[in-house]
Amino acid sequence: MSSIRKYPLPWTTVFTASTTAAFLPATAWMQASEVDKLRVTWELRGRTGNLEVTAGYQTADVENNPDSATAIGSYVSSDGMTYPSSGFTSVSANTEGKQLVRFGWMCKNSTGTDDSLGRVAGVVEVVEC
Repeated sequence: MSSIRKYPLPWTTVFTASTTAAFLPATAWMQASEVDKLRVTWELRGRTGNLEVTAGYQTADVENNPDSATAIGSYVSSDGMTYPSSGFTSVSANTEGKQLVRFGWMCKNSTGTDDSLGRVAGVVEVVEC
């Protein structure tokens, strides 16, 4: 029987000066093979500039060689709460062949290269295999 584990994403200042998304980790690495499905509830506050943010995750086989990060849901460009639009999203195709996974924030500018920032916090709920 699978269980649900919650991982807090504490208040973090995210920043960018690029239209290319960057991943900013908010948790430590954990065992990827146990992550089957997930959903994230989170909040953005104090947004400045053209900042767009969404939750994301990154996998790896070793800590010093992570894979490209994957966004969870759509990017948000205004202060407020973001709730999952549907139930849990399956990520097992990305996690089952990997050793490690960590959660965090994907951020980018919608346009331009001016500095943009905001504060984010949330919780990741993971259905374990």
